Amino acid sequence: MTRTKFGEYKIEGKYQDRSVSATEMFGTNRMSSYHIFENPLNQRDVIVRDRVEDEEGRHHYEINPKETQLAKEKARQMKEKFKSWIWDDIEQREKYVERYNYLFNAIRGREYDGSHQSFPGMNPAIRLRPHQQNAVLRTKLGGNTLLAHCVGAGKSFEMIAATMEQAIMMLLS
Repeated sequence: MTRTKFGEYKIEGKYQDRSVSATEMFGTNRMSSYHIFENPLNQRDVIVRDRVEDEEGRHHYEINPKETQLAKEKARQMKEKFKSWIWDDIEQREKYVERYNYLFNAIRGREYDGSHQSFPGMNPAIRLRPHQQNAVLRTKLGGNTLLAHCVGAGKSFEMIAATMEQAIMMLLS
């Protein structure tokens, strides 16, 4: 297996193996186990398409629901087998978790502490909670912020306070 310059995984030799294990046991007669395995590795759906020609001789591809379902079931079985393989052996699990974290979990998102903000001109009856203060600072500094708290968590006050703070920043600059 190799990775392309775009980060995709490519299984070499996937067209040569027409064995029973590649086409029946772990794959289907329409999609080999290599193709099925490669799709989830690259975050793609497993889909089997049929080539269809119209009256004018042009062709297009349509999804074959039956064959797609068979291939998706093989992909699901592969995922389940991988889960049991990785989690059954504690040493192996720790080895791969450590390797994964080293390669992919090396970036930590920025944390915002908005407790130092004073919010001049805000109604004194309104006291922003710590998570709201942090969200206001994130909005001021981040440029684009999604406020996706649950209902009642105070998004409206966050948006109003952030807008006022940004307006003050623009006036001062």
